[in-house]
Amino acid sequence: MLYRSAMKYDDASWHAKGETTLEAGGTHIGILLTWFILHGQESSEFLKDFSEEISLLKGRKLSPSSFLLKTCDGKFSSDALSSDARITEEQYKEYIDEYQSALHYQYDSIYEIADSWEAYDTVAPLLADLFPQRNKTAEDF
Repeated sequence: MLYRSAMKYDDASWHAKGETTLEAGGTHIGILLTWFILHGQESSEFLKDFSEEISLLKGRKLSPSSFLLKTCDGKFSSDALSSDARITEEQYKEYIDEYQSALHYQYDSIYEIADSWEAYDTVAPLLADLFPQRNKTAEDF
């Protein structure tokens, strides 16, 4: 849901072509959104609208891509983040590079990477380095 003029960083539907499902197309997007949420960087509107789903995510009862699809229809936009957490297009591209470096070597395509907490746990430490100013309220997950 877009609350105000928002920048769309990515959309699972942009990646869901051929045999690639929305879930597979949203894994990399969901992992980043999850990291911001687990570090208390979601917008107050997003928290209000999706508090139940955020609770399930924090309890690892929803996977990152499932959360993205359920709450944002597969779209990751700046309105999901607090104003302090918003990132630039260039920072998003840096994230994609880090994601691919961390996980892609194991697969023929980034879309083969499972929507899992294991994938999240592999990428999360890289995000702490990529976004250190947004890591100050990290919860221990």
